Amino acid sequence: MPPATALSPISDFAAGSRSLTDDGPIDGRRAGALISTEPGEAVHYALFTIQERGTLFVSPGDKVYQGIILGETARLNDLEVNPIKETKPTNVRAMGEDDAMLLIPPRKMSLEQAIAQVEDNEPVEVPPFAIPQRKQFLDPNPRKRNERNERKTDAEAAAQPVISSSAWSGTA
Repeated sequence: MPPATALSPISDFAAGSRSLTDDGPIDGRRAGALISTEPGEAVHYALFTIQERGTLFVSPGDKVYQGIILGETARLNDLEVNPIKETKPTNVRAMGEDDAMLLIPPRKMSLEQAIAQVEDNEPVEVPPFAIPQRKQFLDPNPRKRNERNERKTDAEAAAQPVISSSAWSGTA
């Protein structure tokens, strides 16, 4: 796919274009998504543990909600994680313990990159300052029910016998 090109940059705004061929659907993400299970503000401690599972799209302090895609995982299936989990308070703290938790900078995507990455059940939101992706069903129960129904209909469609046109015409 050719890269996008800016046509006319005008004072913090640029119109752009991208040429697509009619070779079928755009390839989406080939990996699973890291999906938020809780609404709130993303916390440094939680994102540090989540970053071991994949590439993050959010930073500490970003507002998140249930069903928002926090990042991408190398696994094929989606993984639900809690980005607002705080550290457990204890009386004993090691000096510099919190300084050792360094986050890899999140991957910020343009609108074009977000559109190219989403799957069929993931709309892209376009608020003024960020471009988050989310699941179509924010609640995990309807989302899993929908995935089961899709797998069931795919299996039923694959099990249907294919009847050739010669069988209908009476000639074999």
